[in-house]
Amino acid sequence: MVIAYDALMTYLILKLISRITPLKAPLEALRIGDREMHGEVAYDEFAFATQGDAERMAAGIVVSVINTINKSNKEDREMQT
Repeated sequence: MVIAYDALMTYLILKLISRITPLKAPLEALRIGDREMHGEVAYDEFAFATQGDAERMAAGIVVSVINTINKSNKEDREMQT
């Protein structure tokens, strides 16, 4: 019942606001984009790593750690002989 009430009230509030001002920017403004319109962007598209980037970074760290361990083991063996 609460969910239905929340949904109805949200709909009514949005309807009221849409009578005063549009809820969506005009299509031309969306095409132009934030950088051209305001000279800045809220979120740079390269600022946050995607899941694939995070996975590649984690894999690179694991490989780096393994290489460091192997190098250390090799140096230890050379010192023993």
